[in-house]
Amino acid sequence: MSKGSNFKVMGKKEQWVDEVLRSFDNAKRAIPKDGLFNEIIAKIPNNKESKIIPLVHLTWIAAASIIIVIVNVYALKLQNDNIKNVLESRNNEIYLLSDYTF
Repeated sequence: MSKGSNFKVMGKKEQWVDEVLRSFDNAKRAIPKDGLFNEIIAKIPNNKESKIIPLVHLTWIAAASIIIVIVNVYALKLQNDNIKNVLESRNNEIYLLSDYTF
């Protein structure tokens, strides 16, 4: 694409954007019906009691979270140890095979 054709494309895009923005010039602002705010407020429940989670429940949630983290760390450690053992056994097999000469 040459430089001149690039300016033509940009000019068309800018012209289109200007046309779209000008189309909003005569648009009327939306005006809500009378009493809409009161209707919305009426639909909001009046009981503004805050729900408090008992400390006992928070303690159980914290304990369960800690147990889950510990189990995950242990599982990752077992998996890591297993991978190390497999790699070490494969390295030992390679060394044993390389010691034999024919």
